[in-house]
Amino acid sequence: MSALAAALAAMLERQESLLCQNTPGLVSWGCPVPVFGSLGRATVATLGINPSNREFMSATGLELSGCERRFPTLHSLGLSRWAEVDARSLHAILRACDDYFLRNPYRVWFDSLEKVVKGLDVSFFDSVRPACHLDLVPYATTRKWSGVDNKSRQELLSLSGGMLASLIRASNISTLVLNGAAVAREFQRVAGLRLTLTETTGWRLQRRGSRSVPGIAYHGVTDQIAGEYLDRDLLVLGYNHNLQSSFGVTNEARLGIRNWLMVAAGAYTS
Repeated sequence: MSALAAALAAMLERQESLLCQNTPGLVSWGCPVPVFGSLGRATVATLGINPSNREFMSATGLELSGCERRFPTLHSLGLSRWAEVDARSLHAILRACDDYFLRNPYRVWFDSLEKVVKGLDVSFFDSVRPACHLDLVPYATTRKWSGVDNKSRQELLSLSGGMLASLIRASNISTLVLNGAAVAREFQRVAGLRLTLTETTGWRLQRRGSRSVPGIAYHGVTDQIAGEYLDRDLLVLGYNHNLQSSFGVTNEARLGIRNWLMVAAGAYTS
């Protein structure tokens, strides 16, 4: 079994355990998502908190089906519970992950990230120099992360460090890009890493009738996550604006983030 398949099998076991413990808020019938895109070919990964429920359901809450389906579910795999997963089901989930950007990606979400990761000369939609996406928590929740109760959030995040370390160790990822302040905060806590913070005036967001929101850049290098060694150094870059949800994120700010990523990565490799 490959390292990625083994990581997915462990995620499925944990999901079954969480459901047995009646952990609220999970999309119980949706599979874990270890990675969006090719973990084996990518050298750059973006990092979020957890998969959107829209990876599995429509805006009205119906399970995606047919050509709209993005990932396998209990229903599509013909299973009644995740403990029944076999080699065929594992392969179906891994294939959906690897082919994600070639089929029906959730472009409303990923197009915003695409605009900034191009500063690292990669693309989610390029098979030659691909980027991939990882999440601290590989399980989708029925509500947005901020709407999940704090106890459940902490329970899910407590599983994160080891899973993230195993995925990066099984990959060729050398640069990790943190999408937003919440991701940066939780990554530092989970990874046991303190990043350098720098205020960046070019990313400041102006708000009518209120104080402006400063732009913050995150930067660091680590060879371990949560005490687990990665066998190489990992460049960690990030920004405080959540590109998908921060009100008023301008094209100027996105361009500034993109250019900063390019300069920061270039300075590290030179």
